[in-house]
Amino acid sequence: MKKKILKPYVFVLILIIVTLLFGVYNKEEVIDINIHDTYFVFEGFYFSIFISLIIGLLSLGYWFILKSNRKINSWLTYLHISLTVLGGLLYYKGVISMYADIINLAKHHESFEISSIYITVGFFTFLLAQLLYLINLFIALINRKKG
Repeated sequence: MKKKILKPYVFVLILIIVTLLFGVYNKEEVIDINIHDTYFVFEGFYFSIFISLIIGLLSLGYWFILKSNRKINSWLTYLHISLTVLGGLLYYKGVISMYADIINLAKHHESFEISSIYITVGFFTFLLAQLLYLINLFIALINRKKG
């Protein structure tokens, strides 16, 4: 009996659906990104479309490698997908807790600091995962094809 393992690009496509569902659920939320003296304001739905587009491009990379009959490193793939999900969840938790503090008019500066730590750690975890993705694709491209 053959073991059925979920292909990485199929799992990433499932992540796209989940991300879009979060966007539909939070379509009234607004995300403000402050860079120096400029605020970039996104609605939650459009932000989820942007994230889904990035995740879709990752899926195309995995699909291309597997269809070109190259070997990908399975533990690096699982680590990449796990860190991507973890980074996204930490970022989302930080944004939600920051908005909850703003709505409740919390006067505690520590709660904003904890929220910003979640956002920062989530963002850098997501970036680290994408670095692992690029390393995995590079290794797959220089390795020999499957026998």
